[in-house]
Amino acid sequence: MTGSVLNRFDNGTGNIPQLLLRAQQTGKSEGLLSKTTSVLRLNTAGGVAPAGTCNPAAQPTARVPYTADYLFLATK
Repeated sequence: MTGSVLNRFDNGTGNIPQLLLRAQQTGKSEGLLSKTTSVLRLNTAGGVAPAGTCNPAAQPTARVPYTADYLFLATK
């Protein structure tokens, strides 16, 4: 499954946006998520990349924790 952004909603400083995605089936047409048409990413907290320049020699990895709720909408 792939998704394309239909709309994004700001969720405050330091939080990645909430999203409405259109889902496109790319694999087998069976299984738990096969009939998904839309995905909502809601209640985001955190996830914004660190500010400033990147120096891989000094800090090769940047961890950016976040939480979100995902709601999958499907046809019957």
